[in-house]
Amino acid sequence: MDYGEALAYFKSMKQTDKIIALFNNQVLIEALLAWKAIPIRFKSSGLQFDGLSDQELWERLWENIEFPMDRWAVISGLKPQLADNIFERLKGYHLIFPDGSVDVMATQYVNSIIIEKLGLKSSEPRVPSGQHSSKKGRQTSSDKK
Repeated sequence: MDYGEALAYFKSMKQTDKIIALFNNQVLIEALLAWKAIPIRFKSSGLQFDGLSDQELWERLWENIEFPMDRWAVISGLKPQLADNIFERLKGYHLIFPDGSVDVMATQYVNSIIIEKLGLKSSEPRVPSGQHSSKKGRQTSSDKK
């Protein structure tokens, strides 16, 4: 299995329970968002991973990258002494990936929070200003009976 296949394997795992770590945790959410803004440098290419446990494979993927932890901490708004701890939590839950991407379900969860906070989604259909949503003044075939 090469690096891309190993990464795809972990990205394909859909574990909804790991998203619970983000519930009401602004620190983790901001760190998660900051992960996408960090440049990742791969140390080697052409790596092959065979005969490893999932945990060993996960660690080997991470061993092959370098990134500026201090920059990530600043973008995340983390105190430097907390950065390692928060990074290990995100990595341990498989919420971030060594290619600089974020778990799809985590992204969906964060997007849902943003949509809710901005009021972009509502159960009522939005009507352009100047128009009315009621049926008053309009006759339909069912109204004529």
